[in-house]
Amino acid sequence: MSEKMDSDLEKGSLDKHKQTTEVHVHRDDQACKSEHCNSSAILGESKNVSFLKIREIEILKEQCDTALFKCILIVCAFLCGFGFNLDASIRPVYTSYATSSFSEHSLLSTIQVINGVVSTVSQIVFARMSDHFGRVQLFSVGTVLYIVGTVIQPQAKNIETYAAGAIFYNMGYTSVLLLLLLIMCDFSSLKWRLLYQYAQYLPFIIITWVSGNIVSVSNPIKHWSWNIAMWAYIFPLSSLPLMCFLFYLQYRASKTVEWKALIVQKRSEALSFSKLATVLFWKLDFVVPTILVVCMGCILVPLTLVGGSAGQWADSRIIGTLVLGGVLFPVFLFWEGKFAKSPILPVRLLKDRGVWAPICGSFFISFTYLTAFDYIYPVLLVAMNESETSASRISMLPTFVSTTLTILIGIAVARTKRLKPYVIGGSITWIVAMGILLRYRGGTSSHAGVVAGTCLMGVGSALVAYPMMVSLQSILSHEMMAAATGIYFAVEKIGVAVGGGSVSGALWTQRMYGQISKRLGNETLAALAYGSPYEFIAEYAWESPERKAVVAAYRNVQRLIMIVCLVFSIPMLLCALLMRDRKLDEDVACTDVSGDELSSAEDDDPIGTWFMRIIGFNRNPNGPGSA
Repeated sequence: MSEKMDSDLEKGSLDKHKQTTEVHVHRDDQACKSEHCNSSAILGESKNVSFLKIREIEILKEQCDTALFKCILIVCAFLCGFGFNLDASIRPVYTSYATSSFSEHSLLSTIQVINGVVSTVSQIVFARMSDHFGRVQLFSVGTVLYIVGTVIQPQAKNIETYAAGAIFYNMGYTSVLLLLLLIMCDFSSLKWRLLYQYAQYLPFIIITWVSGNIVSVSNPIKHWSWNIAMWAYIFPLSSLPLMCFLFYLQYRASKTVEWKALIVQKRSEALSFSKLATVLFWKLDFVVPTILVVCMGCILVPLTLVGGSAGQWADSRIIGTLVLGGVLFPVFLFWEGKFAKSPILPVRLLKDRGVWAPICGSFFISFTYLTAFDYIYPVLLVAMNESETSASRISMLPTFVSTTLTILIGIAVARTKRLKPYVIGGSITWIVAMGILLRYRGGTSSHAGVVAGTCLMGVGSALVAYPMMVSLQSILSHEMMAAATGIYFAVEKIGVAVGGGSVSGALWTQRMYGQISKRLGNETLAALAYGSPYEFIAEYAWESPERKAVVAAYRNVQRLIMIVCLVFSIPMLLCALLMRDRKLDEDVACTDVSGDELSSAEDDDPIGTWFMRIIGFNRNPNGPGSA
């Protein structure tokens, strides 16, 4: 050891002497090379730019090493979540009043589809960009988009301008939600991941009970625009503590040797603007989001625009748009498989049931939830005679119950270190909830049944949604965590668009007007009840013949919608049975792999093994969870 030290010292002296004899113009280059060597020794050789950002996140996590700092982080996430979740809870109500004020209430589902399409692409793009530019930086960008959309919507004089504002708002909201979630993932272990992720949703324990009061006292019929506009400054204020805390952690990290070495390595690997643009074009692969957004828009939007007349299906514009969407989908798959330099997720990863099972599960849970609850607020007011306060609270019950149970579930998962049994139990509970709601959707006698069904949905959601995502993260490296999480939520948003926009919207537009018109026998009155339901119920009391006719029409359509939800709840259970069940540990992500590799560790999963045997699949010897 001493001989090696003497040799190193002698070598260092010779290098120093050599450096002093060199021409002055080379001094900076030599120093830079020396610093780069030292930084590489500390950080390890990086494969790409994203590695450096991942390492930056890991250094920040090391600064949040005390119980006090962890509590501060959770409190900051709670405050931030309170801001955008309260807004997200009541803005759909204001959107309902906005479309009604434009006499375009039937286009509520179309706006939902637009939001779903935008959110899907935003999830993918922002997840990828966060690995290259940093979580905090992209969080700030998302906040700006959030504010822009919130400023545009209150000033809208027509449905087109309102929808344009919704695009910016949804881009911002989606990115803020995703990046806050990724930040909490970066600062937590797999074992405690659920508790950290739920921090931003704990405000729903309060929001459920205050959102209805806020809506009722705000007079949304006349003042929906002001009620939206105030969030342009409320949300930035709620996110300020989190931003300040993260900047403080960065200040602490800047004093460490690892951070200084990281800065040196960043400088040495810095790219010119043209090279950076080229790299990011292929890394972020903007072709894929472009194809995906056009494909989804062409398929989903026409389904909600065909209106109440079946004859509109013969419109050449509707047919042409649907055909274009159908053609673009295989183009999307072909590009991903053959030309994408950096696929959204490598195809070989998608072949593993530990990846595709939770991703598919996210689609079915969002599909069934939004199909069932897309029109729940007008259903409660028009068909069940609930007050504005009561309707808001009932529509929030699944979230309230889910949030209330999260602490218990998070602690239980941390102790058992398993996720799959909870997901299976939650899927079964979800199916039972859909059956109850099929029985009770319309009339004052349905109040107890609807409340019971929505509460069970909350139990199922707590046991399924985020445990599925953590299961996905547990078999991938830290480098792949953001991309995989972005895909998970992107597929979830597709489920939102397909279920909450297209399917429920198509059933609503295709059936509701005809049912109302048939029972009322008055086209003018039917148009009022269909296009402006809140004005209709203000004019016609609960016991009036006109109101009874509309209630009967609502019951008929709601029955069809809940049948669809019940049928599509079955595949969600199948996805739960096919998930891998890797034991959770204290690591942020899977540590036995790097880059876009997949964990090969055995996952003691008798349920999955049994079910795979039942359906005729065998375990792939190249991956314990592969189909």
